[in-house]
Amino acid sequence: METDDNKIDQEDNNLKFRTNKKKDIALLLKKIVLFLILCLIVPILMNAILQLFQMQFDFVRLFKHIFETKTELFFLGSAILLIFYLWLTSLLGNYWVGLTVMLIVTVSTGIANQQKLIFRSEPLYPSDFSMITDLPFLVDMIDIKLVIIMILFIVVSIVFCIWLYKKQKKNIQPFNKKIIGFIRILVLLSTSGMLFYIFQFNQSNNYIRESFYEYAYWTSFSQEVNYDSNGFIPGFLYNLNAPAVEEPQEYSKDNIDSISQKYEKKANEINQTRQGNLDETNIIFIMNESFSDPYALEGMTISDDPIPEIRKQMKNHLAGKVLSQGYGGGTANIEFEALTGISMEPMASSITTPFTQLTTKIKDFPSVPSYLSEKGFATTAIHPFNTSMYKRKEVYTNMGFDTFLSDSTMRYTAKIDQNNYISDQSAYKEVLDQLENSEENDFVHLVTMQNHMDYTGKYPNTEFKAEGSANDMEAINYYQDINNSDKSLKEFLAKIEKFSENSIVVFWGDHLPGFYGNEIMSKNGTVKMHETPLLIYANFKTRANYIDTISPIYFMNYILEKTDSSVTPYYALLYELEDKLPAFEKGVYLENGSEEMLSKREDLSPETLELLEDYDNVIYDVTTGENYLDEYNFFE
Repeated sequence: METDDNKIDQEDNNLKFRTNKKKDIALLLKKIVLFLILCLIVPILMNAILQLFQMQFDFVRLFKHIFETKTELFFLGSAILLIFYLWLTSLLGNYWVGLTVMLIVTVSTGIANQQKLIFRSEPLYPSDFSMITDLPFLVDMIDIKLVIIMILFIVVSIVFCIWLYKKQKKNIQPFNKKIIGFIRILVLLSTSGMLFYIFQFNQSNNYIRESFYEYAYWTSFSQEVNYDSNGFIPGFLYNLNAPAVEEPQEYSKDNIDSISQKYEKKANEINQTRQGNLDETNIIFIMNESFSDPYALEGMTISDDPIPEIRKQMKNHLAGKVLSQGYGGGTANIEFEALTGISMEPMASSITTPFTQLTTKIKDFPSVPSYLSEKGFATTAIHPFNTSMYKRKEVYTNMGFDTFLSDSTMRYTAKIDQNNYISDQSAYKEVLDQLENSEENDFVHLVTMQNHMDYTGKYPNTEFKAEGSANDMEAINYYQDINNSDKSLKEFLAKIEKFSENSIVVFWGDHLPGFYGNEIMSKNGTVKMHETPLLIYANFKTRANYIDTISPIYFMNYILEKTDSSVTPYYALLYELEDKLPAFEKGVYLENGSEEMLSKREDLSPETLELLEDYDNVIYDVTTGENYLDEYNFFE
């Protein structure tokens, strides 16, 4: 009887085991089916969200983009997001948690892209993610309501994520754990490999790149157009890291040798008439944040001139305009051009921020601080903000600066009214301190912060009034900002005038502010929206004249000319290039002898194109090529 009872118990246990096993398998199959459905829906939904932010919430355009004009590209982009979702899910161990995290990443990216398009007319680049360490600074530039909504969204998402994770964890049976664990490791490894390959998008023979290139229409000179016409994902992939400069057709050791000899000869011709010594003069670069001339724009009504002092100085000294690479932002790119003589124009279109993308390579580039350091100058960079912005601490070291003074190491840090940034007046005191306390001649490079956005609320008692922009409250506070800059510059130049050592100040605005809006932009056109004032001031006798519009790469031409100093073959090339093409950026070419802006290289004269080809070969050699120029004294 006892044996029969044992048999019955054994059979019951076997039945329960088979029943539980079937339930486990059924539950596993249910989870797999649900996961497959999520894999179908989630990437498409996330891509649509990104695209909606890209299109500034235009649902009609979104519908046309997905189902009419760019269907193939949209679903290729969704396939990329599927891989990312699979990677997140396998990493975090739960598809609901993976979905929540992906939603947070997608919405955050979408908001960042939408805000950057509004304020800078530029999309979000992969290189922008390097600025995540400056999150408080970035948040300050976004509407506070948007920030609050975003924080609430993230908090709710995290709470929901934790609840889902705990709930799912209770339902997982031991049988399923082993299978799920094996699948999770397999998916994590395979998707990691796929993502690594995707991030090699701009390398030759990349199959992902070829798939996108079959349907995309790329515009090298405008990434806003790229993102807008092809979609956020294709545009983002297009801007992943790539070789800094595409190889010119004629690049070779023999060609570099020929170029070196050609410009060495031109340098010798220039130097025959030059008797001065560069190392007897202090050189001060002042790149003033968002400094521009409001009177240069049509469509704006302003109560008073905010920059009367610099206007007077520009009549009595060498002055003109700078063609800025950016609008509403891009400070580091204009700085890069001014300090290296390397234009962004020949760079690969995926190189959007050399400071962050080419940080370690910059030490091999020609630069003003390294050139002057070899001549015995004390070289100092001053930026009244933190050292991590655009990786400036590392970049400045690689460029050859001896000293970098930031907000934490400056002696003078006073601010004006409700402005959160250190004033120009304080920054100029720091420059004067450096000039007075160093035994050597100085090269001081100052990048100011006073005029940085946001503007509203900085100056509650401003007397300026303005109409015509997309945000007139921003405008009036901005005009007070540059008025303060104008007064501080007058005070600074008065002290430089009395300074015992010969000194040259190159003052320019890095870009226009980003609040003007589409109406003002369409009235004024591309060139005007990218032109800022340029003043080259000397406290010794020089000829005053107007130089119209130039690119920042040519600043050293005027320093060498004013000091009657000899030039290197590299600067001889820049002299020749400026004579034919005084200002240029991607899609914007202001050629001597042409009354109109040209938008394509092919439209330039043969002589200008020949000079650009020489320039391309030099820039390719030092940034990407074989560094053949190391064998010559091309930059010395």
